[in-house]
Amino acid sequence: MPRNKTFDESCLIKDALHLFWKYGFHRTSIQNLVQNLGVNRASLYDTYGDKEGLFIKCFDIYKNGKIDLVKEIFNKEEDPKKGLNTLFTVLLDTICDDPEKKGEFISNTLSESMKTNGMIHKYLQKSKDEAFNILESYLLNGVKKGYLQKDSNIKGMTYSIISTAIGSMVLSKIGSPNQKLKENLCNNLKLILS
Repeated sequence: MPRNKTFDESCLIKDALHLFWKYGFHRTSIQNLVQNLGVNRASLYDTYGDKEGLFIKCFDIYKNGKIDLVKEIFNKEEDPKKGLNTLFTVLLDTICDDPEKKGEFISNTLSESMKTNGMIHKYLQKSKDEAFNILESYLLNGVKKGYLQKDSNIKGMTYSIISTAIGSMVLSKIGSPNQKLKENLCNNLKLILS
């Protein structure tokens, strides 16, 4: 007979996400999760299978929230130059205002997962492809609407923007000044989108 859950799953995910974000996947043990989340080990395994299953659930919820934010900004601003500036300003403000200086969760996970080739790595690849497709579609729409030149290398722009964004997110974790990061990101976007 299956056990009834004795915990609020949305609170557990929020708290687990915080731990994974702060310490990373590898430095967050099942024991850390059990102690900090106030649930027993059996409940975690019954619900998520293992630590990786819980991590992927947290990652998915975080990623979907960021995708919603991106789509909201892109839907409001069809000019890619303005839309991307708005998006990265919002992201950098959120990250740089964090007193714990945790950085950006997806960028942190990317950095940490370079040494593994498991399910998380495959999930990151799938997420990167999803982000690439959203951004590429946005830039193509910018070409159609006349905001970008018709002969623009959209694939190259997309890769450059994603690389620049990840680099900025990583730099935010080491305490680079918010204003300087914003200026550098805006300057890079101007170069990429020109």
